[in-house]
Parts: sequence; structure tokens; C-alpha cells
Amino acid sequence: MLWGMAREKEVLLIFQPISKDDIIDMGMEIQKGDDPFLAEANNTFLVIGTINYPSFSASGFHRLMAYDVSGQPLSLLIDRSSVYSEFEDGTINSMRIAILIDYPTFQSGSVRLTWGESLNAPNKVVDQIKIYENSLDRYRTFAWESKPQQENTDSYAASLEIIVDDQADIYYLWYLLPLGILFILLIVRKKLLK
Repeated sequence: MLWGMAREKEVLLIFQPISKDDIIDMGMEIQKGDDPFLAEANNTFLVIGTINYPSFSASGFHRLMAYDVSGQPLSLLIDRSSVYSEFEDGTINSMRIAILIDYPTFQSGSVRLTWGESLNAPNKVVDQIKIYENSLDRYRTFAWESKPQQENTDSYAASLEIIVDDQADIYYLWYLLPLGILFILLIVRKKLLK
């Protein structure tokens, strides 16, 4: 995202195709029919994702804004059913959002998401964001990049590391093999010394 003052935090949202795995990971189901948000405007996309950035903390739904590359605010939908507060103090630490984006904005490839106490956005809160099967080709999801801490840089940096090990519960048994051999050698030595 573009870089705000210390009182506001931002990330740059990078659009990606949405897969059925993404939909399942977000805890969503595909509904029958057409998406009413997309039916209102042709040549638009709905970018859906969960914002759970490590430093994300918002005191309310209106403390979050999305901007296109030219700095124009975008329509932001917030899924009330996905809101998570770590300490149940009213501070929001994670939530599912959707951004209605026209084709030129989509072509630019990114949106700036900003949050902070100085913001007062007219976001629309819905009970649940839904995905509809007849509109699957018009949905996208996002990944985020944050700006490096140096004040005078315009570059972004991001990394994503996913380690999945299906055999992790078996590997630890190999550590027991040297101990087992040592134990057997000690027993054999003790019997030979008798």
C-alpha cells in the first residue's frame, strides 16, 4: 500500500485468481445463482480475502479503507460473521473483506489497504459475504506486501513460506534408533562381563 504516517498502517493487496481451496480455507461455501453485488455493474470483480496481517488492529469497521492506484477510495464490504478479536475487547484483529473493483483498477494489479484511528470510512457491513457459482469467473483473492521500514524507499518486500510435512509424526522415531542401539549394546556388554 502507499505509506501513511506512523498513526496509520498499510499493506498493498496483490490480486490472485481464487481457487476452490481458497474458498474452503476462508470457510465459505459456493451458493447457487448470481452474485447481487456483481450483477449491478458489468466489467467488475469482487476481490475477497481475510485480512489477518500480524499488526492488523482496528477499533471498528470504519477504521479501514481501501484505495486504488490513483488514491480513490473503493467500496469495501466487511463480513460480520468472520470478525475475530484476540482479547474480546472490541478490537478487530482479523476479518474477511471484499472489494468491488472495476476492470481498469483490476488491471493495475494492486490496491492499498489502510487502517488506523484517523480513518472514518463508510464501509458496508454485511452478515456474510457469499460466493455464487454463476459468478466464479469474476472473483479474485489477494495476498499482501508491506513496505520496508526505511522511510525513503518505494520498494515493497514480501515473503511467503509454507512448510507442510505429512510425515512429521514419524520422523521423531528415527531419533530413537541411536538410543535403542546404545541401550542394546550396554545390555550385551553387561551380560558379557558376567
